[in-house]
Amino acid sequence: MMAILDMIRSLKIRSLSYRYLDIVEKLVNYFTKYALIFAFSTSLFAAKEVQVGAYQFPPFYISKNGKKSGLVYEVIKELNKVQSEYRFKIVETSARRRYRDFTTKRFDLILFESPKWGWEERGIKYDMTPSFLKGGEKFIAKKDKNRTHAYLRDLKKKSILLYDGYHYGFLDFDIDQKYDAKLIYTNSHEGNILSVLKGRGDIAVVTESYLTQFLEDNKNLKDKLIISTHYDQEYSHRALVTQDSIITSEKFYHFLKLIKDRPCCRQFSNL
Repeated sequence: MMAILDMIRSLKIRSLSYRYLDIVEKLVNYFTKYALIFAFSTSLFAAKEVQVGAYQFPPFYISKNGKKSGLVYEVIKELNKVQSEYRFKIVETSARRRYRDFTTKRFDLILFESPKWGWEERGIKYDMTPSFLKGGEKFIAKKDKNRTHAYLRDLKKKSILLYDGYHYGFLDFDIDQKYDAKLIYTNSHEGNILSVLKGRGDIAVVTESYLTQFLEDNKNLKDKLIISTHYDQEYSHRALVTQDSIITSEKFYHFLKLIKDRPCCRQFSNL
């Protein structure tokens, strides 16, 4: 702006009187002032970035071959559509590393958690939302004419397929708990289900929401499995938020309420 004013002053145009030069100078100063105010306002009200931790937790979060999917991914997309105050961004972690990443503020919050999954025992400080989704873990085994549901209640001396980094009720939610059985840790619910069907393990413990979706996609396998009528554990999903996060747990819960009618969130409760 000032460069334009200097250029006008340097021009020797007789038809342009000093009076008009004064008017031009005032206009330039006016627009310069408000351009600066606009630039400041834009930066002041720019969306604040909120880092959301996510780890492999089918069907809640799946990252495969560079493609992200699952409920966490869908919720983040909807949250970014429904408001402009914050910009939510996924930061990948792992089931075992998420505690350290949370305490070192690598991310601001993490979705679909339960305090009893290692957070309380580690003494980690956090704020949390009310629960907004129920869930649980089921036992499965290959169907056999000599097997009943009682087979899934007696776990001792059996080989049990588990998802690495998860916490299980029959192990007292202790990730390193010893048990009188052969515990096999993997990184795939699907692999665990198929291994049971192929006789490579006696029992698998699978997230109920994943099992439901898997059997919906593979209807021919449903009659080949025994599925427990009891749960290894039932839980209430929450969001855990770091205590000095740029967003509060109350504000985040408010945003969840705004998207409760979106297709990905219709199963949410208490909103």
